[in-house]
Amino acid sequence: MVKNSITLPTSSPPRLLILGIGNRLCSDDGLGGAAVERLLERYQLPAGVVARDGGVLGLHLLPDLVQVEQLIIIDAVDSEQEPGQIIRREGAAIVPSASPQLSLHQCGLSDLLAVAQALGSCPAQTILWGIVPASTAPGLSLSPVVAAQLDRLVEQIIEDIGILWEGS
Repeated sequence: MVKNSITLPTSSPPRLLILGIGNRLCSDDGLGGAAVERLLERYQLPAGVVARDGGVLGLHLLPDLVQVEQLIIIDAVDSEQEPGQIIRREGAAIVPSASPQLSLHQCGLSDLLAVAQALGSCPAQTILWGIVPASTAPGLSLSPVVAAQLDRLVEQIIEDIGILWEGS
């Protein structure tokens, strides 16, 4: 399969991290990792853009945020909307949307962003992309309704990357 290239201006590009998070053992909670995997299968990212499956590493992801100017997080999004809805949030609207921790031993997205902020390592711009989950029950596959939206989600993120670069 031939990867599509993304062409962006080369004059001092900001560093952008695309971070998929979630538990791949809990069906739709694994959306972040599945989206990063799909993105890397289909696109060759330009210099200055890194995509990573952060899984459930929580605070272990903190070093990844250092020196990152822009952050795109991909996760299952807690929302009152119907399962399968694609969601985009920025800034302060992200924390209430972050998927809940599955155990008291986990550190969630809101914890990671709060610590990064306290340490002065929070990116200048943070965007959350996600899909409202149909199920976070144990399972290795995305639900049909979320899987059906995966390609569309990745396309919208790729479009967003181009817009972010234009605005920089």
